[in-house]
Amino acid sequence: MVRAIRISDPLGAIGAYWSTPHRATSEEIELLEIFDRHYSSCDRQRSTLPETDESKRP
Repeated sequence: MVRAIRISDPLGAIGAYWSTPHRATSEEIELLEIFDRHYSSCDRQRSTLPETDESKRP
């Protein structure tokens, strides 16, 4: 099962795979959708932060 991250402006994709044939349950699909929304939210917040100079990190 593969899902686009941020459907309105695709950023990438996340997927869940099983070692045997499997039909995803509604709960598994919902969990992947929650992860998608959470990642999209984190990405939006990250993009509003000021750039940091990596060389100044401890």
